[in-house]
Amino acid sequence: MDWFPSKLSNWTIEHVERVASQGYFESDTFDLKLSLPDRKNKDAKSRLTQTCAAFANSNGGFLIFGVSDEKGVEAGSRIVGVPSSTDYPEHFGNFASQCNPSVRWELRNPAILLPSGNLVHIFYVPKSWNAPHGVDNSDSKWSFPKRTNKGNELMNMEEIKFMFLNQYEKRMRLQLLKSE
Repeated sequence: MDWFPSKLSNWTIEHVERVASQGYFESDTFDLKLSLPDRKNKDAKSRLTQTCAAFANSNGGFLIFGVSDEKGVEAGSRIVGVPSSTDYPEHFGNFASQCNPSVRWELRNPAILLPSGNLVHIFYVPKSWNAPHGVDNSDSKWSFPKRTNKGNELMNMEEIKFMFLNQYEKRMRLQLLKSE
C-alpha cells in the first residue's frame, strides 16, 4: 500500500474513501471503527484498549472512527462519520490511558468533515519506546497484545520477555549517557 499515508497530517477524505472502496477492513497499520464503544459494552471497550496497546507494542497504527468495518456493506456506504457533538479526543484518551504504561497518541486536527455534517476522526498511536504495554483484563490477568495483519494477537512469553529486556537495556544506556 504505497499510497497509504504514513503521517497523520497526510490523511485526507480521499485516503479514507480509498481504504473503504478497495475493501480494506483492518491491517497491521490501521483499524476501522464505526464509533467509540458504548459505555456499557465491556467487550468492545476492552477491544479498543487492546488495539491501543497492540499498536504501541508493534509499529504503530491509525484508528479511523466513522467508517464501518462490516463486511458485506457497499464501500460507499461504509463512510458514515460520527456526530460532531461527541468529544472524541477526550473519550478516546480514556482508552489509551487504561494501558499500562499509558499509551501516547495523536489526533488529526481538525477531523475530516463529511457533507452530512458528521466527522471522521483519525488517531495515530505510534510505536512506543516504553513497550511492552499491558492491558488488565476483567479477570485480573494481564495481556500484552501486538498488531498483525490478522488484527490484535497476544504476544507469547518469549516476545514479552524480549520487550522487557529491551526496556531494561534502554534504561541502562540512558543512565550511562547521563553519567558521561
